[in-house]
Amino acid sequence: MLVDKKKLSNSLKKTFDTFIESISKFDRQEINHQQNMGEWTAGQVADHVIKATGGLPDSHVEKSVREVDLYVESLQDIFLNFEIKMESPDFIYPENGPFNRDELITDLELNKQRYVDIIQNEDLRVVCLDFEFPTYGFLTRYEWLMFIQFHTQRHNHQLMQIFKGL
Repeated sequence: MLVDKKKLSNSLKKTFDTFIESISKFDRQEINHQQNMGEWTAGQVADHVIKATGGLPDSHVEKSVREVDLYVESLQDIFLNFEIKMESPDFIYPENGPFNRDELITDLELNKQRYVDIIQNEDLRVVCLDFEFPTYGFLTRYEWLMFIQFHTQRHNHQLMQIFKGL
């Protein structure tokens, strides 16, 4: 598979921009308002996304011997199925807050630019060896970028549900 870097970059930018637009709808009080016990606030959702999109596990890589996009469809099916309830790993679990909306947006913008730079400057076909994705194993850079996109889209849906409930 040949990766269309321009298309991928535009798609990832759009995903982040949509998420940023969604978080921008919350005011200072709403961003930290917990609707139901045990559910995340909008600020916590954003904090989780920031942590989950803070970088790729790619300080050690190797040439892939499989298709660059082998797990993309499966990741999409799982993360964009809003009927599935998932638990966050501890290392990307959100803080309790309170959160400052503008600081969250700044961090999201930085993460977005980080990925645009990776797409433009790095080989997306290599396998990242610093972290094994649960049940899949090591993902290619391309698969990680697609996961980041699906994961962010999933949490944008969550943000919209929180906003509707205000």
